[in-house]
Amino acid sequence: MKKTMLLGLLAMSALLAFSQKKDKIISVIPEPVSMVSGNGYFILPGTISLNMPGLPELKQTAETALGKLAMTGKKVAVSSAANATIRCMLNKTEDKTLGQEGYRLSVKQSGIQ
Repeated sequence: MKKTMLLGLLAMSALLAFSQKKDKIISVIPEPVSMVSGNGYFILPGTISLNMPGLPELKQTAETALGKLAMTGKKVAVSSAANATIRCMLNKTEDKTLGQEGYRLSVKQSGIQ
């Protein structure tokens, strides 16, 4: 009985060990159509500044983003600075390659845009 339990435990351990993915997967919602991964990483600073257009249509989106960022336990501030930690921008002209709900996301050591 002990041998059977030990064998079963060993088999489960092997399954768990080999089921781990070795590649780092970047999770973004909504999932992008295409993605180019570079080297490096971005670390949220102690105070996160968010620059978002002040349009009435985006008020709820901005409030949601601020709430989610506040859950990190870091200080969150709205900013109009061009060097804010996170910069959300609307295209001034239509970009046909993005479609109606497309977006571009750039993550660099200097910030997120």
